[in-house]
Amino acid sequence: MFAKDLFQALNLSISLGKGQVKTGNKVYKYLTFRINSTYDPEIWERMLTKFSGLTVNNIRYNNGTWNYEGTIYVQ
Repeated sequence: MFAKDLFQALNLSISLGKGQVKTGNKVYKYLTFRINSTYDPEIWERMLTKFSGLTVNNIRYNNGTWNYEGTIYVQ
């Protein structure tokens, strides 16, 4: 999987999940992610905005580590 390989290459831990949701006649698949990083959100902005359908659900900072959680939706 591209995302997992990308984050492993950056020596970062990532947790992935998948699912689907139906809205009317359309079914949308999604990929959830959680990333822990020492890099602040400005560093990630350029990369994360490359994914259409991406929603960042939560960003937390704790003891020098940023925790990012989000969802990428595809039709």
